[in-house]
Amino acid sequence: MDGFANTGVGLVVAVTSLVLGFQGWEVTRLWFYLVSSGLLILVGTQLIVYWLLLQILKELSTQEIEAKKRSKWSIIQTALFNEG
Repeated sequence: MDGFANTGVGLVVAVTSLVLGFQGWEVTRLWFYLVSSGLLILVGTQLIVYWLLLQILKELSTQEIEAKKRSKWSIIQTALFNEG
């Protein structure tokens, strides 16, 4: 999944930037890496949420299709068996 990859890369860049900051690097050298890591984490999280949403909607769609098939079949059975 791309979402987990983005989030993981963002976390690695964030931790690396924080370590470099504690080792004496100036924030003016690290700001781009910190902003990039935040962006990657947010995009990765968004991709994960949308993937979960798509899985839920796919399952609901499948359940709806199966329910319609069962409903049509029960109508046909009722019509066939109630005639005689």
